[in-house]
Amino acid sequence: MKSNSIKFSKSIIVSILFILFGLLSVACNGNDEVVANETLSAASQITLTVSGSGSTMSVLEGLKDEFEAAMPNYQLELLQGTGSGGGVKGVVDGVLDVAALSRTLNEEEAEQGLEFIGFGKAATAVFTHPDVTVSDLSSEQMAAIFTGDITNWSAVGGPDETIILFVRDENDSSTSALREEVFGNTTFAESAQVITSATDMLNIVAGTEHSVGFGTWPAARATDIDVTAVALDGLTPADASYPITNEMGLAFFPDRKTDVQPFIDWLLAEEGQVVLTSFDMILAP
Repeated sequence: MKSNSIKFSKSIIVSILFILFGLLSVACNGNDEVVANETLSAASQITLTVSGSGSTMSVLEGLKDEFEAAMPNYQLELLQGTGSGGGVKGVVDGVLDVAALSRTLNEEEAEQGLEFIGFGKAATAVFTHPDVTVSDLSSEQMAAIFTGDITNWSAVGGPDETIILFVRDENDSSTSALREEVFGNTTFAESAQVITSATDMLNIVAGTEHSVGFGTWPAARATDIDVTAVALDGLTPADASYPITNEMGLAFFPDRKTDVQPFIDWLLAEEGQVVLTSFDMILAP
């Protein structure tokens, strides 16, 4: 009996050892798979470093969360705006992957081998503090306000309040666009205060009663800053026929296109277009 008992005990021990060995092998294989998956995931993670036009950067900031949720292996690293030219220089110098532009490439930039792909048009609009309640101006009225010929909102159907003017500097693309279509070469009113950035313009108009300024309208919508767009001759900045627009797009070297293309595809696909439309971007028909 004693001998049988010892044999039985040994067989149990051997069985237990086989089971433990099996479990250990499964655990090790499982850990190897986890490590392999994590390594693969890290290897497939793509970060796009972007800077450039302040207004285009505001739009990209506004859609960053939706894009990254749809494309979890992508991350947009959005730096402070440096202007369209600054974005191009960053790409050329190898500091940036992508330049955010509020215009197409100029001849010199294109000659450096950069590729540009647009994702929509953005209106340059006049906007006011919400208390102004003037929703539409003719070109003549708009010009008269910024040249100082009209100084009280009551002259254009608004409250009996002095107009507080904010403008961008003469080199800014918004100023150039409005001069070409509305202002002409007439000097801005002496009371006009010059604001040096798109975001500062939005914030100061939103925070100053009876004020008016101008800039890229989709940037205002993307940042959700509380200003009110003024229609120009009956056309709102979201209207496809609005006369003052610039093309927004991305510029990069062709050897990065494989990494950049999924972002472009998302912007031009339905999901991206819905987001851009919510910012009042004017999309291609």
